[in-house]
Amino acid sequence: EQGVPFFIDHHSKTTTYNDPRTGKPVGPLGVVGVQMAMEKSFRWKIAQFRYLCLSNSVPNHVKITVSRNNVFEDSFQEIMRKNAVDLRRRLYIQFRGEEGLDYGGVAREWFFLLSHEVLNPMYCLFMYAGNNNYSLQINPASFVNPDHLKYFEYIGRFIAMALFHGKFIYSGFTMPFYKKMLNKKIVLKDIEQVDSEIYNSL
Repeated sequence: EQGVPFFIDHHSKTTTYNDPRTGKPVGPLGVVGVQMAMEKSFRWKIAQFRYLCLSNSVPNHVKITVSRNNVFEDSFQEIMRKNAVDLRRRLYIQFRGEEGLDYGGVAREWFFLLSHEVLNPMYCLFMYAGNNNYSLQINPASFVNPDHLKYFEYIGRFIAMALFHGKFIYSGFTMPFYKKMLNKKIVLKDIEQVDSEIYNSL
């Protein structure tokens, strides 16, 4: 596409713009070309991820019933008592006292409401990375909540469900948080997202 050469590893089923013999990009990849290649690679990764999710989906649906005024705790009970196979089924979300079929809109609303509730200071689980940075990081004082480890497991499942079912959540996390999940190396520059004052003082 657009004259940019790429290479396919048929063993790992991955695509790269770097020549495996040299480890460097090939072809006329200036700044614009590199950006285009990265964007194409990212699009390919998203498509591949969606394909893997769809191919691992399970028939039938799983019902999750919650109250609007207790969405965090109700969702905790529902998600934690279901196994991984059930959570890969099509979601059927129902708010207690509300009739109607879930054709996707109720599930989207549930993901939004629950991801917003995660920020509730009552649970002391996450905090904003800074005054002007609305990315989330784990609250160092989360241990004051005796159930914090169970809650983190629950939130991990919830995020995995959002990824698997292709749903948006209210907020995102700091770069070091994502890198830790992906087992990527954290570099000095990443500290800027966590604490810009400390980073600027280094």
